[in-house]
Amino acid sequence: MKAVSVGARGDESNTGAVYVFGRTGTTWSEKKKLTASDGESLDNLGISVALACDVVADRQYDVLAGSQDDDSSLGAAYVWGMAYEDADACTNTCQNAGCGDGFV
Repeated sequence: MKAVSVGARGDESNTGAVYVFGRTGTTWSEKKKLTASDGESLDNLGISVALACDVVADRQYDVLAGSQDDDSSLGAAYVWGMAYEDADACTNTCQNAGCGDGFV
């Protein structure tokens, strides 16, 4: 299965989301909608996204997404490690970020 991640930073009052799509044969379908458990309006999750697939297992992937306005515009990075059925996220913030830095 092939996969792609798409950021939707304006989704749900700009809380944002990341959509993961998978392709089987010639058909693409939505597999997951990823959101931040601590998401708030104007966080803009999905302003940047990346997807890494395990070509050996072909059913494992990691998604990285940036959130621009998390915690007073400090920004944050969210990482989901998944097999296509599961989604667990961890959040990373810059330890020395200042207000308005927009770490993503």
